[in-house]
Amino acid sequence: MIAMALSGNPALLIADEPTTALDVTIQATILELMQEIRDRRNMAILFITHDMGVVSEIADRVVVLYRGQVMEIARVYDLFANPKHPYTQGLLNCRPRPNQRLKRLPTVSDFMQTRVGANGQVEIIPQPMSVVEQNPRFASISLAEQSDRAQYLAQQPPLLSVRHLTKAYLIRTGLWSRKTAFNAIDDVSFEVYPGETLGLVGESGCGKTTLSRVLLRLIEPTSGEVWFNGQSVFQLNESELRHLRQSMQIVFQNPYGSMDPRQSIGSALTEPMVIHNIGSSPEERRQKAIALLEKVGLDGSAMNRMPHEFSGGQQQRICIARTLTCNPRFIVCDESVSALDVSVQAQVLNLLKDLQQDFGLTYIFISHDLSVVKFVSDRILVMNQGKIEEIGPAERVYNHPTRDYTRQLVRAIPDATLEDIQVRQSRRLIAVES
Repeated sequence: MIAMALSGNPALLIADEPTTALDVTIQATILELMQEIRDRRNMAILFITHDMGVVSEIADRVVVLYRGQVMEIARVYDLFANPKHPYTQGLLNCRPRPNQRLKRLPTVSDFMQTRVGANGQVEIIPQPMSVVEQNPRFASISLAEQSDRAQYLAQQPPLLSVRHLTKAYLIRTGLWSRKTAFNAIDDVSFEVYPGETLGLVGESGCGKTTLSRVLLRLIEPTSGEVWFNGQSVFQLNESELRHLRQSMQIVFQNPYGSMDPRQSIGSALTEPMVIHNIGSSPEERRQKAIALLEKVGLDGSAMNRMPHEFSGGQQQRICIARTLTCNPRFIVCDESVSALDVSVQAQVLNLLKDLQQDFGLTYIFISHDLSVVKFVSDRILVMNQGKIEEIGPAERVYNHPTRDYTRQLVRAIPDATLEDIQVRQSRRLIAVES
């Protein structure tokens, strides 16, 4: 797509979220390529993104938009060093911080409130940044607290045990060649404890999604065992498997694609309860669905609306509510926040942590973004080419990785320091003036 856009040798390239759903290493490669082409062809780039980390890596100047209006225009260093508008402050603080682990992530609504004035115009009421920073909800989690939680989780018998799991596909490398086995999952073993969040990271094609689908027996393995709450998942008959799936659910990356566009939200939420015989009457199921919508930050009026009437963040909240209708114990979140903007992403991540505390949920959180995984996870499992590279406490894996592959993933995270931005900006000014 980039090659097609450049084929006409444009003076201006408009790049509309070109790296949003890509893993960090491919994203870093594409950002480097675009900067190289920009300098070689003396081309201007209008780069549209919600990721302030990407902005810090590629931009010279930044325009911040909110509700179709310009909130702030500044050189990239000035914007990051001293953001003027509360909306900008919110965007910069929504993303998980690499050097700090917070109990909750701030969102834009914590930095400003909106109201409709007498003239019908939307008025913005700023909240001082100092007040937000002093809010105990956004306090850091100490290393001692993380250690105590890790010890508590490890003292329990595992909820999910995976032993020597392998999933092979037969592929043909050439037109006349014989089919050979390709291991999408290659002899994987690990455990997940009740109430734990295990982060699963790796580049696209490393086997993350295949692993999640095998765990839920949406696809059959080639070999190995998966035990859930003392039951062998692969030895269950159809009736037993249906009962087990009530306890094992999944939230997909694309919320709109995982809902029937012809089905109302109320029908989508009550259907799983009908299948699993949850609730004694349609009215009881409806009331439970409304309660779950309120739990995820929506209201009962959503029951009669259709999926296309909601934003991407609202659709993902509905998918999470639908997952909870079955009273699950274990949920796989498969890239469930990858396509969301940073403020909505922060809201969904906070929601997942709240629901885990309220319902005692256990998560496998799949993502290619290590900073997001570090915020939400107790432990991190790094996959590469179907194998486990390393597994350990989130803080240790992120800050002190033992494998070169993990170090490469951490280095690829776009999050330039103010000093890096200042140096790059100075070089760019010199280059442009010359």
